[in-house]
Amino acid sequence: MAEEEPSRESRRSRQHRATTVGLVVGIAGLLVAVLAFGRDLLDYTFLNHSTEVPAPPVRREGPLIFRAGIAYDLDSKVTDWVPTNDAWKGGQDVGYAGDNDSDWIVGLNGTKARPSGESVAAIPASQSWDFNTCAKIRLGDKKLAPRNDAINPKHAFCLLTTEGRYALVRIDSRGQGLLRTHVTVWEADDSESN
Repeated sequence: MAEEEPSRESRRSRQHRATTVGLVVGIAGLLVAVLAFGRDLLDYTFLNHSTEVPAPPVRREGPLIFRAGIAYDLDSKVTDWVPTNDAWKGGQDVGYAGDNDSDWIVGLNGTKARPSGESVAAIPASQSWDFNTCAKIRLGDKKLAPRNDAINPKHAFCLLTTEGRYALVRIDSRGQGLLRTHVTVWEADDSESN
């Protein structure tokens, strides 16, 4: 009988180890799945940029009142940002559009309007806003298209201008057919354009 006890204990120990290993492997697999899904869910805003980069010099900063149906050239240094009514022309970077049911920001590419979200992206209100936010944000992500509630006061959006500059637009107020904003445009990074 003395030999049976260690054998029974060894069997229990092996079973316990196997159960523990199975449990650890299962938890590890679950953790990997949660992290993979959670990363996309919580960090869907950003590309795989792991470090902050120094911001280039600010090209221009100041107020801009977006009016529905008007497009603006954020690369311009002209005081009024070169508004263009209806016939959005080459060089315009962003427009504000809307109807009775919804409002949205439209990214532009020369003379051709791009669907919202391809060259602009809303930034969640809880997030800080700076050059790195705009450099890292997924401009092509349709989930980030600046529409409706995403263009309310205390929100912002980023865009890439037709001349390759990042711009941050902070929304200060929103009224019928207009957005009062503050715009910061940074100089283009020459190393990326070559």
